[in-house]
Amino acid sequence: MRHFIDSWRQRLKPIHLFVGYRWLAWLSAGIALTLPNRPTEQLPLNASLLLLVLLIVVFITRQARQYLQLMKRRPPLLAMDIVLGWLVLVLSGNTFLPFGMNALGSLIAPGLLFGWRGAIIGAGLCSALLYLSSGILTGNPSSLPMHIGIPFLFALTWTGLVEWWQQSLNRSPDTSDSPIRPATRMVDVRQTALGASDTIRRPPEWYSSAGSVGSRSPVGTTSTVSLRPDLQLAIKQLVDSERQRGGLQVEYQIEGAIQRLTAVQQSVLLRTAQEALSNVRRHAHASSCQVVLQVDERTATLQIQDDGVGLLDGTYERPHFHALRTLRYRITELDGQLAVFEGERGGLIVRVTLPLEP
Repeated sequence: MRHFIDSWRQRLKPIHLFVGYRWLAWLSAGIALTLPNRPTEQLPLNASLLLLVLLIVVFITRQARQYLQLMKRRPPLLAMDIVLGWLVLVLSGNTFLPFGMNALGSLIAPGLLFGWRGAIIGAGLCSALLYLSSGILTGNPSSLPMHIGIPFLFALTWTGLVEWWQQSLNRSPDTSDSPIRPATRMVDVRQTALGASDTIRRPPEWYSSAGSVGSRSPVGTTSTVSLRPDLQLAIKQLVDSERQRGGLQVEYQIEGAIQRLTAVQQSVLLRTAQEALSNVRRHAHASSCQVVLQVDERTATLQIQDDGVGLLDGTYERPHFHALRTLRYRITELDGQLAVFEGERGGLIVRVTLPLEP
């Protein structure tokens, strides 16, 4: 049962909760309109507003990722979404039912895209609009604390939930029977030569020289056994593991002579692919990802590209890129380069380039 819960916790993303809440808000509005003692004179208007909200929710559902990408690139659209939710609320009679939950739903995207800062700014705008509509315009500002408190409470609670969700994923343990960390499964490919205690998590130096390995090799092996990892097989297993988890379509392409790479270079490239795919699943809100490794006469290039929300502020100096920043120093030691940037059509690209010996 716990494994089932952990599996769905990995599959369920904040973007799914974002869309799910919009549908829940619309459904609650429809139910509220059927409650007894509702004023019938506003029923035609409320029914029209309900249809309008339905069209918006259907659009958001079909274009959720593109919708968030557009809002991230043009933050004023977030304000327009908040104003639209407020306008529907005012037209329906300026009461919480039936469209109060819909108005609060516009506060999810700011927190999802920009964290606590976005949540606070969005809640501030929503509170100001609510105060204007029910306080100054009606001459009854006595409900100011409630109008300020509800948007802030909702926005901060949602943002806190997303932060907790992502941190819990980051703290998830790596186990051999868990799909959370696919790299642990690759150990089986090299188990006979390395032993159960060696995993990809160890530094690249664990691909020891033949002489040092010979002293701890199992019976029947010699010091001349090559421990160079099969990078092509490892990437295939990494991609297959991500596919089995569902929720993310992953494709890969490998070109060139992989055997030209040293053991250390292969280890760094594999580690980069692992961390990049982990970040895609946990933070990018992406539906697809492509892993491409190309080896030519002079360089080896690994590129991982997704169709997610990209970078929030143009930099990857954020907590969940800590492992990539650590790898950057290792890549620099190999005279290589690590680049993290947004694609022309959105999403994020992680690219590693390593020089090869002639």
